Amino acid sequence: MRGPGIPLGNTGVDAMAAKKIAISLPPQTLKQIDQAARETGESRSGFIARICMLAAMAKSDREIRRKINELFADPEVRPQPRAGAVSARPEPWPKRTGR
Repeated sequence: MRGPGIPLGNTGVDAMAAKKIAISLPPQTLKQIDQAARETGESRSGFIARICMLAAMAKSDREIRRKINELFADPEVRPQPRAGAVSARPEPWPKRTGR
């Protein structure tokens, strides 16, 4: 049940390089994590590590997109269309009058 690009194995990292941590969770949350881990065929540790990795990657991706958007919002940096190039963003349809 793993998605594309999701590492296989317990945590997907070198066990010698992994750091052990202790966290406190409400009992209901732990039950939900254990159920989800069973459904994906992972250990609790592997499931939590994968979810943390995905959350960190998503945050990083959002930050990268935000920085790129800020960069291209600057008119001096924004790419200019080449002469004769077709715009990927079509112009709006002209308003019809006198029907």
